[in-house]
Amino acid sequence: MFYSMPDLATLSYVTVDDHPFDASAIGVGTIGQLIDHVSQLRRLITSILIDGQSPDLDELEFVRRTPLAGRVVFMQTADHDVIAKQVLEQLDQIVDLADQFRTQAAQHLVSGGYGEALKKLGVCFGHWSTTQESIGKVARLLRIDLEQIMLSEQSLDTFLKQFAQQLNDVKTAIESRDYVQLSDTLNYEMNHAGESWKSAIQAMKREIH
Repeated sequence: MFYSMPDLATLSYVTVDDHPFDASAIGVGTIGQLIDHVSQLRRLITSILIDGQSPDLDELEFVRRTPLAGRVVFMQTADHDVIAKQVLEQLDQIVDLADQFRTQAAQHLVSGGYGEALKKLGVCFGHWSTTQESIGKVARLLRIDLEQIMLSEQSLDTFLKQFAQQLNDVKTAIESRDYVQLSDTLNYEMNHAGESWKSAIQAMKREIH
């Protein structure tokens, strides 16, 4: 009796988190379908190798269309919720730092130390921007609708938009060297920014399963 050898060009070897993954058994035939399947399992892809090479992310659509047949694919993932919790824990610390620099900047403005105030504000702006961007990324990762998360009397989405406007007001005051307006914004309009960000972070944490 003769046995035919399998066509190596049609075979694929796929491992996900160091475990063999039978893609053909569930109808997964391309890299894109593999990525979508893993994402549906609430897993975040942290690395992927195709035939020992990292794919070019600038050619993502081309990569997604790549057939699994004849390929060796290694994929590592992490749990969505675990990643989100880690990010939010870090944001708690970043928000505290931002508020410290906001307070210091406001104090320098009152004493006339405008140069030092602007230095502190630069650091503060960086922390606020990181927080705002990270919350948006966590929301997309977990598919959370920010309009449905309430902070006191407004949604988290509304809070983020209002805070973005306050940042624009601060930038305008800096550009026009209106240090009186800048001081008022930091001391009054943004006086509770740290508390608001803390509430936003806690609200996001409650959405994690």
